[in-house]
Amino acid sequence: KKKKKKYFKNSYYVISLTENGKNEILSWNYLKNKKPKIEVIPCCVDLELFNPQKVSGLKKNKLRKQLKLSEDHFVLGYIGSIGTWYMLNEMLDYFSVLQKEKQDAVFLFLTTESKEFILKSAKNKGFDENHLRIISVSHTEVPQYLSICDASVFFIRPTFSKKASSPTKQGEIMAMGIPLICNAGVGDTDELVKKYKSGNVIQNFSLEDYQSALPPIHFDRAKTIQGCREYFALDIGVKRYLRVYKFLHG
Repeated sequence: KKKKKKYFKNSYYVISLTENGKNEILSWNYLKNKKPKIEVIPCCVDLELFNPQKVSGLKKNKLRKQLKLSEDHFVLGYIGSIGTWYMLNEMLDYFSVLQKEKQDAVFLFLTTESKEFILKSAKNKGFDENHLRIISVSHTEVPQYLSICDASVFFIRPTFSKKASSPTKQGEIMAMGIPLICNAGVGDTDELVKKYKSGNVIQNFSLEDYQSALPPIHFDRAKTIQGCREYFALDIGVKRYLRVYKFLHG
């Protein structure tokens, strides 16, 4: 903590992943007389790779067939690691509520996480293995599998440190034009979802909250994709970093 104060007081520039994090830094009393320059640069997305126009209908049908998914299946997707920050049990609780509305719903995990770990958690919640698909794919394949999802979900523990968190998966999901269900209190996540009409935000992990976030989802596909291009685009992030480096160099 002592070192952190020294670093901030003596820094020429600070990079924050979120506006929420920036505002928190600027509220600290010990920086009252010397507020550092702060550039907000979120975790960015390669829009050449995460481009829905590059995934054909034929490819989608092939993937659904490969995963034994019919046209009637509603696919809820999750991408990335789980670890301790991502709330697997709460996401399964949401899926349970979703299944009561859509009995053909399937939860697709695109993750390098242990399949046994996820299955054990799912079975503890009363799910049959047939309700889930758990596969590990390369980063370059993620856009293809995301494209067959009807919606995607991630819940993150909304702790103090998560004010500065910018989930990479949010930009990737938005880039592919997939509706998103997430929780409030994590970085700029909820504000971006609301601003670009990208899905539903829950405030608490309750049955009522889950029910309020069921399809139909508050979603504007064109606005979501455009929002990703405005906020998460890799080339914009690179330009922001370059601007900081030029300032420091000059």
